[in-house]
Amino acid sequence: MITIIIAIALYAIVTLIYKTNLTEKPNYFAGYRTPRSLQSEKHWQFAQEYSTKLIQKLCPILLIIGIIQLVIEIALGYEEQSSIVSVILLFITVIIVYIKTEGRLKKL
Repeated sequence: MITIIIAIALYAIVTLIYKTNLTEKPNYFAGYRTPRSLQSEKHWQFAQEYSTKLIQKLCPILLIIGIIQLVIEIALGYEEQSSIVSVILLFITVIIVYIKTEGRLKKL
């Protein structure tokens, strides 16, 4: 359970940093980096803004799921299963951000 709460906190911090300090030029160190996002500065800027907004929308959903998991974990003691579910949810979140951002980048 703690896995998902830490991940949500990190997502929130990173998205706040990117929202206030978006990297202006494509680079290989920070931001949403895929071959498509590195094609041009236009693609780069769009990918940074879009993926940040998407993560901000997903964080509250993950937080609610995390709270529900915590209650179930405390009530029923499903600690191992809860950790597995947390990792799966975080992986799904990354996949959602990737698929949606890449789909929008294709349309540019």
